[in-house]
This record gives sequence, C-alpha cells and structure tokens, in this order.
Amino acid sequence: MQRKKPNKITERIERLYTQGLSITEIARRTNVSYQTAYNRTKHIQNGFESRTKYLESLVKKKGFSSYTDYKKSLVEKKGFTSLNEYQEHLAIQNGFESYYHYQEHLAIQNGFASRTEYVKNFVKQNGFSSINEYNKDLAKQRGFASRTKYLESLVKKKGFSSLNEYQEHLAKQNGFESYYHYREHLAKQKGFASRNDYLEYLVKKRGFASYTDYKISLIKKRGFASRTEYLEHLAKQRQQQPMNKKLSSLVKQRLDKLKKTQKWLAEELGIAEGTISRYLHGKTLPKRSLQESLFNVLKLPYKTLEDISD
Repeated sequence: MQRKKPNKITERIERLYTQGLSITEIARRTNVSYQTAYNRTKHIQNGFESRTKYLESLVKKKGFSSYTDYKKSLVEKKGFTSLNEYQEHLAIQNGFESYYHYQEHLAIQNGFASRTEYVKNFVKQNGFSSINEYNKDLAKQRGFASRTKYLESLVKKKGFSSLNEYQEHLAKQNGFESYYHYREHLAKQKGFASRNDYLEYLVKKRGFASYTDYKISLIKKRGFASRTEYLEHLAKQRQQQPMNKKLSSLVKQRLDKLKKTQKWLAEELGIAEGTISRYLHGKTLPKRSLQESLFNVLKLPYKTLEDISD
C-alpha cells in the first residue's frame, strides 16, 4: 500500500523532524504550538509511517477495532449515545444554541466570515482546490474509492443499511421530523427562505443558471446522457449488491410460500406497492425502522438486515 499523503503543514513538520530539528524549533518555523508539533511527529518516533496508523495501533492495544470506536466508547462512558450528541452537549454547555453555532463562532474568532469560509481556506492551505477534493483525498487515504463509499462503510458499522437512513436517524435524534426538515432548518439559519433557495444561491455562485442545470452538469461529467439514464445505472448497481440480492430472493420466497402478493405486503406494511416492487427487484432496501415489521409480516425470525447476512 502506498504511503498516505499528508497535508502540507504535517508534511513540513515531518520533514523538519527528520532533518534533526527540535520540537521547539519546528513549532517556531511552522507557526504551530509545541503540542501540535509534538503530536505530528510522535508517530515517526514510534516507527509508524502516518499519524493515523499510530493512533489506530494505540487504540487496538486497548482492545478497540478502530479509532472511531475508541472515541465512541469515550462519549458513551460519559452517558452519550453518539459523538454528535456529545458535541451538541458541549456546545450548549458553553452557551451556544447548537454545535453548528459553536463552529460558526470559532470560524469568526479566527477572522473568517463563516465556517464555510474557514474550511475553504483550510483545504486550500493544504494544497486542495476544493472541499470535495479534500474529502475525496481523505477517503482514499483510508482505502476507499470515494467519499461516498467511505461514509457508507461508517454508517454500516453503526448498523444502518444506508447513508440516507443514518441521516434520517440523526435528524430525528436532534428533534426534527426528518432529514429534509433538518436541512430546511439549516438553510433558514443561513438566512434563506428554504433549502431550495439556498441551493439555487450556491449553484449560481458557481456559474450555473439553476440547480437543475448544475445536476445535469454533474451527471454529464459522469458520462451519462440524462438524469434518467444515471438513475437507471444506480439502480442496476444496487441490484448487484449481495444484500439487495439476498433480500429480494428472501421476500420472493416468502410471498410464494404464504401465497400472498406484493400488493398484500404493501397494505400490511402501510407503504406503496411500488416500494415493495423495488425490494423484489433489488433496487432498494427497506429503512431500518421498517425492517422488523417486514420480517414479522413475512413470519421470519429476523429483526434487521444484518440478521439475514449472518
């Protein structure tokens, strides 16, 4: 495996350290604190090629499978269900309406108009042309083909079948009816009448006439002639996923054995028949909140999709 690409500040700190400079001198030359310089070189002192690998090694010695699991364990010991919940708690404890407002405050303290501007500056300082490019690089450092694949891996470790399902869960955990309502809330916090208005504003800043034109541009960059063609491609990709195939086969078998139809199943679950059709064709998976009900109706001894993969 190739060595992970460090950001430019870390790269300079590592280079100066290998040249034999003291931590104090490195901190002075790179304009960081002594502690930061020390932390960014400790992995070299201990024979690791990157800080990430060093941290992973430390937490595995403590019995954790990853650094993420370690952080999750720490916040759970404090009585919180997730790192997000803990961050929200700390922000409110320090007099902020939310963690989002706390991050905005920190950015302004550092001379930026907003957190978005701060993040843009940070990624450019580290040699990236955009936040997307930076996020893609981080995902590749962790061995994933894209940021989406990396995020999907993280949410599956948390027991969710998809990123969308996890986002819905977080929104409800934070008191919103849905992820859609949460995004509407964020847009209004930024001074827009709705999320659509906010998205239109963002894409016009990038030179597009509308959000629709922006989406069409993205699809064409991926080599597709239209949005319909792109969506069909995504559906076919999902159909090849082992879990999609397994669930499709299982539901078909149970309906056949029970001598029932997909219309009957839709009525029992209180969802659209078209949704059941997508399950049967492997194009999508049921939300976590629906999985136990689905298995109960089909008289199966399962509660989640993870149960059928064991």
